[in-house]
Amino acid sequence: MAVSKNKENKDGAKVPQNSASADNKEAIFDTLTDMLSELLDMPKTNFAPDTMLFEDLPLDSLQLYELVVDLETRYDIHISDEAIEMVQTIGDVVEMIFNAKN
Repeated sequence: MAVSKNKENKDGAKVPQNSASADNKEAIFDTLTDMLSELLDMPKTNFAPDTMLFEDLPLDSLQLYELVVDLETRYDIHISDEAIEMVQTIGDVVEMIFNAKN
């Protein structure tokens, strides 16, 4: 999975990581479900780690793009197209972000 941390700016200068880097899986799950709840106008109780992103949720390609951009910004990471294709559940997204941050 090609997910990378952003540690340097375009000039090669070190960029401090934001406080999100200390997030544990539970905090990442909470943030992700907040985002999904707002994006899909659904209650957070509809989301679990084993919720399938495309089979269980009404997530279209534009909403997926919005979610990826928001996650990249929030966690200061880059999520490749290959990484997106590999995730199937909300738990997979949490794992991907957690591993990219640590």
